[in-house]
Amino acid sequence: MTNLSKIVDLARKNTDENWEKINSLLPQYTDQQEFFSWAGENLKNSDSGLRDLAASIFEQTKLPLDDAIVKGLFKLMEETDEENPYPSFRAACALAKKHEDERVSGKINQVRRELQSFVEDEDVSEIAKGYLKKVEQSKHKISNSQAK
Repeated sequence: MTNLSKIVDLARKNTDENWEKINSLLPQYTDQQEFFSWAGENLKNSDSGLRDLAASIFEQTKLPLDDAIVKGLFKLMEETDEENPYPSFRAACALAKKHEDERVSGKINQVRRELQSFVEDEDVSEIAKGYLKKVEQSKHKISNSQAK
């Protein structure tokens, strides 16, 4: 069983305990092409745990995101899933991390609104606040550089 298939199996089960394991394992793999390609193929997966995993990979990767991935992340972020809201949250995190990218910066208010909607969620509140702070700091840098 490959590392990817082990992590995919954990995401399919979609429990808090499994996500703790995923979050500890994932950073070492997100820049591997196998994981990156898998994520691109699974942003639209019907399984919310797998959509969440795909967005999490894009959140953590240092590899550049192509236009199709950026569009897919925006689409995922805009989805409403009462059973599992976290794929849209992770998509917003991935987009917030790329907030200086012109494909994202023009729609940063959408990203900000999605992150803001998770500030009261005890499971991800600190993550949401952290990304909101980064986005705000960037906004101030941009407006300061335009003022010069």
